[in-house]
Amino acid sequence: MRRVLYRAAVRRSLEQLLAYLTEQTGTADQALAVVLSLQRQCEKLAALPGQLGRPREDLAPGVRSFAFRGYVIFFRYGEDIFDVVAILHERRDVATHWGDDAPDA
Repeated sequence: MRRVLYRAAVRRSLEQLLAYLTEQTGTADQALAVVLSLQRQCEKLAALPGQLGRPREDLAPGVRSFAFRGYVIFFRYGEDIFDVVAILHERRDVATHWGDDAPDA
């Protein structure tokens, strides 16, 4: 099974998402449930044999994406690692994010 690796930018994004959703919903429980569901989905993708997701070579070599509950998870498969390079809300402009805050290629 591949080990899930969250880039520092992804960890910060998840922390910001938790804070934002807590503020919007007024409860940390709902916000935490969203963040945990995203992390569980990353673990599922890492555990499955083969490669899932849409190839996103237009963004960076080896990057794939998988839509999940209003978010898009961007990742790379390694031999022993599932490298999560970004998690964005589905309404975010991916090209702008990749241009301004691009993960290491």
